[in-house]
Amino acid sequence: MEQSYLKSQLDYDADTGIFTWKAVSKFHKSRNGKEAGTRHHTGYLHISIDGKKYSAHRLAWLYVHGEFPEEFIDHINGVRDDNRIVNLRDVSHNVNCLNRKIQTSNTSGHPGVKNVSRYSKRKKAMITKFAADISVKGKRFYLGNFDTFEAAKSARVAAEKLYGHIVRTK
Repeated sequence: MEQSYLKSQLDYDADTGIFTWKAVSKFHKSRNGKEAGTRHHTGYLHISIDGKKYSAHRLAWLYVHGEFPEEFIDHINGVRDDNRIVNLRDVSHNVNCLNRKIQTSNTSGHPGVKNVSRYSKRKKAMITKFAADISVKGKRFYLGNFDTFEAAKSARVAAEKLYGHIVRTK
């Protein structure tokens, strides 16, 4: 799809991130001026144009920048239906993965730092430690076991800086 065709079909408000339909044919008079898109069960908005379904955030990028993003569109604030242009950025897969929600298996509340169940070198000594890791270009790097959550989190943040990832503040 070309930017010019998109603009002939829809208006986009960059401040709100909302698309609205233009009157383009006698077959679609009822949708003129109405908000475009339907919410997918994943939380993203989808818009169908000429029978083809598009993600609203990718259309917003095309509408403003004149081309589809090179890789992924990341919602900076993590809100999947917030398609304001200031909330969207073209990022690599690695960077996009960093902005996703923390997995349910993560018991520490910080990405890349997991609470490891108690283990012992001896049967009687039960010690809780924290492990940290990071994935870079599809490869997982083990950062070590740490006595405290803070130490594991610091190792993860340092690794994010080293590998050029976005450092989270959570």
